[in-house]
Amino acid sequence: MSEGICFYIQYSHPLPLLAVCLKSAERHYDGDIHIVMGDQVPKWFADRLKRNRRVSTSTLASMNRFEGARISQNCWNTKPLVHKNLPFDNNLLYDCDTVFVSKFDRSVFDFIGEEQLTSFNHNRGQLPEKSVWQGCKRAEFLHQSIGEKIEYLPPINGGCVGSSKRGSLPLIDEWLSNIRRIIEGKHKYLKRVPDEYGLSLAMVKNGIPVGDRRWSYVPLLKNQKDASEQIGNVFSFHFAHRKYIESPYY
Repeated sequence: MSEGICFYIQYSHPLPLLAVCLKSAERHYDGDIHIVMGDQVPKWFADRLKRNRRVSTSTLASMNRFEGARISQNCWNTKPLVHKNLPFDNNLLYDCDTVFVSKFDRSVFDFIGEEQLTSFNHNRGQLPEKSVWQGCKRAEFLHQSIGEKIEYLPPINGGCVGSSKRGSLPLIDEWLSNIRRIIEGKHKYLKRVPDEYGLSLAMVKNGIPVGDRRWSYVPLLKNQKDASEQIGNVFSFHFAHRKYIESPYY
């Protein structure tokens, strides 16, 4: 059964991030790497990637575009389509603002095969009280916006999502449907990152747990002290919301 780490790149801004990410991945991960390129990737960068013997590449020209959304948001909303086109039996799609920091544990692919579609992040017991409260508020917003009634919407990590070709397609279609419903809904808060909230809702409704944060630790504190304390316990950091700017590891 094939397995591998994947990335999706579209337009120029994330190119330096992907270069750093790939360098760190090549140090700590000895498996297959695949990169899906959108139609706005500069030709020189695409040509350079194709010369890298560690990676394979493919193209995905279409984006899941929505009126009024920024290009970054449209890229996030395209992730379900990317998962439909990933090459391995079990795939782990990372955002470009990731840095690998220790030898990668490939048991993650077994977990992906079991759950079919999942995200890796802090679980409810590892989150500060404020974040748990926000998860309850997001559940309220979902009820107000699209009529979904759940008790708690976990804050999933859209920058680290695993999918299995064996049975993820119905879940991915549900994820895509949730994105559209959230965007067409009336709640501005949910529209900021509909891909994450849409995936989180699909996971909750299908009883899928949030995967272990060791595979993608998102710093919780502004000074990133908590990330420093995790060195040796995690395999990668995800510097979401431009946290890489102030990160010594990046």
